[in-house]
Amino acid sequence: MLAAAVTNARLFRLSRIWLLALLACALLPGSVMSGPNGLAGAQAGEIERRGWLSILVGDAPPGAGQPPVIEYMLTDGYGLVARLVIDHETALALAGTYVTVTGRLSETTAPGSGVEVIEVTSVMAAEAGVFALPEAQNVTGSFPWVTLLCRFADDPDVPHPPDWYTALMGSDYPGMDHYWREISYNQIDLSGSITAGWYDLPQAKAYYAQPNGIIDWNRTLNDCTAAADADVYFPDFYGINLFFSSTLDARAWGVDGWGVSRDGQEKTYAVTWIPSVWASHYGVAHEMAHGFGLPHSAGPTGATYTSQWDIVSLSGCRVYHPDFGCVGSGTISFNLDHYLGWIPEERKLLVPPGTEQIFSLERLNQPQGPGYLMAQIPISDSETRFYTLETRLFSGYDQNIPGEGVVIHHVDTERRDPSGLPGAPAWVVDGDGNNDGNDDGAWWIPGEVFLDPVNNIEVAILGAEGSAFTVRVRNNAPPSGQTLVFAPAQDAHVNAAAPDRVYGTATSLRVRGVSSPIYNSYLKFDVVGINAPVQRATLRLFASDGSASGGSVFAVSNHYLDTDTPWLETGLNWNNAPAIGDIPLATFPAPVANNTWIEFDVTAAITGDGAYSFALTSDTSNSLLINSREASENPPELVIETSAETAGSPTPETTETPPEATPEMTGEAPVDELPPVTPFEPDPATEVVEAEGDRVVRTAGWVVMNLPEGASGGAYAINTAVDDVIVLPFVGMRVEVAYVQGPAFGNFTILVDGQPVQAGSTPHL
Repeated sequence: MLAAAVTNARLFRLSRIWLLALLACALLPGSVMSGPNGLAGAQAGEIERRGWLSILVGDAPPGAGQPPVIEYMLTDGYGLVARLVIDHETALALAGTYVTVTGRLSETTAPGSGVEVIEVTSVMAAEAGVFALPEAQNVTGSFPWVTLLCRFADDPDVPHPPDWYTALMGSDYPGMDHYWREISYNQIDLSGSITAGWYDLPQAKAYYAQPNGIIDWNRTLNDCTAAADADVYFPDFYGINLFFSSTLDARAWGVDGWGVSRDGQEKTYAVTWIPSVWASHYGVAHEMAHGFGLPHSAGPTGATYTSQWDIVSLSGCRVYHPDFGCVGSGTISFNLDHYLGWIPEERKLLVPPGTEQIFSLERLNQPQGPGYLMAQIPISDSETRFYTLETRLFSGYDQNIPGEGVVIHHVDTERRDPSGLPGAPAWVVDGDGNNDGNDDGAWWIPGEVFLDPVNNIEVAILGAEGSAFTVRVRNNAPPSGQTLVFAPAQDAHVNAAAPDRVYGTATSLRVRGVSSPIYNSYLKFDVVGINAPVQRATLRLFASDGSASGGSVFAVSNHYLDTDTPWLETGLNWNNAPAIGDIPLATFPAPVANNTWIEFDVTAAITGDGAYSFALTSDTSNSLLINSREASENPPELVIETSAETAGSPTPETTETPPEATPEMTGEAPVDELPPVTPFEPDPATEVVEAEGDRVVRTAGWVVMNLPEGASGGAYAINTAVDDVIVLPFVGMRVEVAYVQGPAFGNFTILVDGQPVQAGSTPHL
C-alpha cells in the first residue's frame, strides 16, 4: 500500500515521489527510454523494461481546490524514467519493487523529453541484478544528505550564498539536523551532511523542463550530480537535496527512492528538487519528510494542505525565522509510529474494542513525563481504520501549531479520494463541525468529550497536569449504564464576618479557612432519572482563582439550619446555613491552579432521585474562587454514572476505576425543582423537522423528552452511543436537535426554545 514502508521500526525505501506544487500538475508523455535495461524478449509490437516501480503524487497548493494527480513511474539503474499506464491496485501492490514491465509504447509519447509512456500489458517482480535496492534499514542513526546548489546556464544569479544552505541544514536551531534530532527523540541525525556548489549546469533553463513545463527530474538530477561528482562521493549519503538558482515549475518535489549511478556504485537515494520559491524551513522540512517516507496528512475535509498540526501538511507561521521564514512544526503521532517507528511500544497505548482505559497522555514534542505519547483506538475490528490521540503543546518545533490540547486524527490507511485515488490517511477530527482543523474545535481540553456513536467510541479529557492530559477512552465497552450530568439548582457562599449577608447572585463561590474572614460554599442539586444503581458520583468545580488546597466536601441538610424549610441561594447566609459535620465525603488536598477543574468523589451521598446539598470548606488562608451557576461558563456539575442493571437487580462485580474517571458535558441550562418528565416518541416519518441548506433539526437518533403541554421545564436525553445516554435538565417548552452534516464528521447542537445549550461532534449518522 502507499507509504506503508515501516514494519517493526524498519524503513523500506519505497520509490514514491511526492510533490508540493503551486499549480495543478499533469505529467505529459515524453520520448522513448533506451538503455542497458531495455529487453528484446517481448512479443511483436511490445517493449520490455526493468526498473523500480514508483507512485508519483502531485498536489495543488493550499486553497487551490484541485485534487492530487497520481502517476506511475519506472526508474532503472541509470536513472532513466518511463511513465506507466497501469491500474492503481496493481501498482500499489508492487510499489517499491524491482519489476519487469511489458507493454506497448503509447502513441502519446513525445520526442525530446527523456520520458516514454508504456501501456502496460503485464508486470512482475524481477531480480534487480547489478542495481539492487538496499536492504531495509533501521530508522535510527545518521542519515547524511548532500545539498547541491545548481544554476542554469542562462540564469547565473543565485538567491543565497552557500553558507545560507549550510546553516539551513545545520545542527543549530532551526537547522534541519537540529529539527530531525528533536522530532525523532534523538533517534536520527544528519551528521556528515555537506553543501556543495554553486555549480553551473551545461544547459539553459528551458532544457530542464518537460514539454508541459514541469521540471525534468532526470535531466536536472543527472546534470547536477555530474557537475558535483569531482567534489562529492555520493555513496556516503542517504539523500540528495537539489536547489536551483530560480524556479522552473514552482513545485517542490521529494522521493524516498530514486536510482542514481555515481562513483562506480548504483544506489537509491532520497531526493528533493527545491526551487528558490520553496527554499524555506517549512518547505525543506516538508520535502525531507517525504524523503523519509512520510505521506501527507489532511484537515477534516481531506484537503492535504490545511492541517497546521503536521509538517507534511501545512504548518503554521506563528514563529518566523528572519533567514529561513516560517519554521515548520512537528509531525503527527501516526507518522512517528506507523512509518518511522520512533514511538517506543511501551509509550503507545492500544485501546481494543470492548475495553475502557484511563491514562496520562504526555505531550508529543519534547515529552517531560512518563505518560503515553499516543493512543490508538481501533474502529470495530479493523486493522486499517482507527483513531489516534496525541497531546500537542507549544514546545520545541510545536510552537507553530494552532493551539494546545489533545488532537484526534481519524486514520484510514486505505483511504481513497472521490476519484478513487489514494488520499491522505490521517484526517484531523473537527469538534465544532465547521471543517476548520486549526481552530479550537480541533484540540480537546479538560471538560470536553468526543463521541462516535456509530462505533460507540468516547474520548473524554478529564484533566491536565504539567505537560500531560488525563484521558478516558471507551471503545465499544460493555454497557455501563447512563452518565447523567446535573447543574446546581442553588449555590451560594457565606461569610463569617458578614453573617447576615446573602451572596446568592454572585458569579463565584468563595472558600477560605484559618484566617478571618472565613468563607464556606453551598450547592444543591435536584437529581432525577436515576433508574439503576449508582456506580459513581462526582462533584466537579471550576476554579477560576486557585489556592493551596481544593478544600473538603461535606454532605449537608437541604434545609435552613434547624428548620424544615428548603434553603435557597437568595436567602442563605452564615447564620442560617446548614450545619457542617466532622467527616468529609472527599478532600482535594493538592494545590489548585487557576482555570482548572477539580473533582470530588461524592458517591457515598447519592442513593437515587432527590435533592442533595453539599458544603465546601478550606483549611488554608488563601481564598479559592469557584464559578457559580450564575457564571457565563463552566458552572458546577454533579456527574452521576449508573450501572447497566436496573434498580433493585443484582449488581455484577466490577473493577475499581480511579475517581477522576468522569466525563464532562458543558452548556446545560440551570433548573429549579423538576417535575416528572414524559418521554417524547419521535415519528420516523417526520424525522426532519426543519431544513435549511445542510442544517436539519432531527429527532430520529435521539430520544427527546418534553413535558406535557403547558408545563415549563423538564429534562432531555441524548442517545450518544449504545446504552450511553446524557440526561440534562432544561427550562423551556421545546427541545430540538440541530445536526450539521460534514464530509466525515458532523456537529449537533441541543436547543431549548431555540437557544443552544449543548453541543457535540459525531461522525455521520
